[in-house]
Parts: sequence; C-alpha cells; structure tokens
Amino acid sequence: MNQLPLTILAHPSQLLRLLILKDVYHHRISIGENPLHLKNSEKSFIQNDIAELEKARYDDPLVDNILKLQKEDGSWHNFKENEPSALSPEIATSVVLLRLAFLGFSQQETFIQKAVQYLFDKQEKDGQWALIKHDEVAKDNYTWVPLQTALPLLGIAAAGFTEEPQAELAYEWLLDKMIPDGAWPTGWASGKYARVAGYRKVPHSQWGCRSNTTACLIVFSLHKRKKQNPVIKKALDKLLIKVPRNASALGFDLARLLGYEESKGFFTFFKTYDPLTILWLCQQYEVDKEDQRLNNLMQFIMNQRNEYGYWPIQNHPNLGKWLTYFICKTSNNIKEKSRWQSQEFETPFQTYPKGMKRF
Repeated sequence: MNQLPLTILAHPSQLLRLLILKDVYHHRISIGENPLHLKNSEKSFIQNDIAELEKARYDDPLVDNILKLQKEDGSWHNFKENEPSALSPEIATSVVLLRLAFLGFSQQETFIQKAVQYLFDKQEKDGQWALIKHDEVAKDNYTWVPLQTALPLLGIAAAGFTEEPQAELAYEWLLDKMIPDGAWPTGWASGKYARVAGYRKVPHSQWGCRSNTTACLIVFSLHKRKKQNPVIKKALDKLLIKVPRNASALGFDLARLLGYEESKGFFTFFKTYDPLTILWLCQQYEVDKEDQRLNNLMQFIMNQRNEYGYWPIQNHPNLGKWLTYFICKTSNNIKEKSRWQSQEFETPFQTYPKGMKRF
C-alpha cells in the first residue's frame, strides 16, 4: 500500500487536508490499520478534525471563487472573473460539477442541484445535448459527435445523478453510438464515420477516437450498473493496448480539474494522454493487479515519485501534494483480484506511422 508522507497534512488547503483525512487515513483506520500510529484514545481526534474541516471547506478559494461565478439559472460561463471560457455554458457547467464532486461536494448541495437541473433543461428529448456548430463541426458537416453528450453528462454523473431518467436516456444515446470494435468514433459526418486524427487514434480500431472514448469511459465508470457491461469494458481494453508513459503529462487532467490548466477544446478535450486518468479508470472498472498492462502502468507512475515521497507535477509545483494524494488514493483502491478478463495485449503503436522511404 502506498504511504502518504505525514508532512502532507501541513498543506495550507483545508480541503486537501479534509480529503486526506477522510479518503486515506480515516478509511485505513476503519479497516483496522493505524497509519498515524495513534493510540485508541486519540483516534477520535481524526473524526473531530474532519467535522471542523467540513464546516470550513466552503471558504477554501477553490470552492468560494468558483461558487461566486454561478449564474442565476445554475450555469457557469467562466472559471475566473472577467475571463470568458472558450467552452459552451453546458460544458463549462459540467467541468465545474466535476471539480466540486472531486472536492467532496454531494448532490445534497443546492448549487449542485441547480447546475444539474440547468443541464437537464438543455437536454433534447432523445437524450443528447445539441451539437454546437463551431468551425470544425460545420466544415465537415457533422451530424453527431459522442462528446456533445458525454461532456455535459460527465458533470451530472460525477454529481451522483446517474439514475435519473434523463441521465439514463443520455447513457442509452451514447451506447447506441459505440462502434462494434469497442471504441467510440470521432462522430458521423457527411453520411459516414468521420476521420480520426492520428494523435487521437485508438489502437486496433479503424474509426475509434481516444478523446471520445476516454470521455465515454469516464461517464460509464460513474454508473454503478452500466460500468459492469462487458461491452463497456471492451473500450478500456482498447485504451490499455498502448499505455501512456509520458511523465510530463502525469497529473494534467487533475491540474485542469482544479483550474491550474485551461479547460478548452472539443475534439481535443482529452488530447493529453494522462497516465493517471488511465490508472483511475482501471480502478473504477476493477482491473486487478495481476493484469500486466496495469502493472506496467503502476510501475511507471511509482518511478516518478521523488525522494521526499511526493509526485511533482510539471509547471505546477504547488499541486504536487494534490497529485500525491490522488495517486495514493487511486492506487490503494486497485483490486487485488477481480473478474476482469482482458481481451487485448499491450502492443507497440504509433499514432502517426512512418511510411517506407523509396530510396
């Protein structure tokens, strides 16, 4: 089990200290471990600390600053004051819901309920959200793109509303767009599957798009019943064919989630291939530790830890402790044994294959 350095509890963020106490230390004490070497009489102190931090978490800048930007209808149009977002209000609202869910806020909160209702109000009768006709979509005459529904549904699912009838309808719409080989395509354009740019190509799939497939996998992983569907797990198998080993990308999605990287793009929303996102998906879908591809991924991530017990995050040194918390939480929840049956093997793969030279 990965240990957190005790100095991490000295972090100034009350939210981070709360998450560490709840998700790591309190959890381990509840299963009979004693990571802080506490006496029995001292273990109640953790619960007292959690109660105090629960009250103070609304004042943390990560929460307070974003809640001030919520519109009257429940939506978000930007992440920072006087800085309009490049995303549509539907996707921007979903991104904020993802952040709030990660920080431990539940569906009981009024501001979350308002945001989810805003997204449901924008949903169409067949379960999809409207495809925004920006330049690339209009140029290639797209009829649908899985991301148009997966991105708004991400926030709804993270907030815990997966079994609402409107959410279930969106899940069915996405499942209908999955291609037979187990991935999701870029979309449907001019009466056929759209071209897949090389950097987004899914290995062993003619039309599979990694950005669309990643978004859909995250959405389905948040639904307790639907993530057990073998068809969905087949999509994760496709991503694991080529496990990312890019140290500079480790923690990128976390940095974006917390507002340190800009949230932008549509087709390119999951352009960066973050190894931690893949590890989290393995944990969500209960891939067991005997899977060699998961072993390789975990070994790569563990090798990035520095001599002080932390994982650094490129360009954002202040996020190292957040990254360390999330890696430890995720890796410690990987199943020792599960029913995962792998159908694919990790193989060499080039997103842009080099052609043979004539001379």
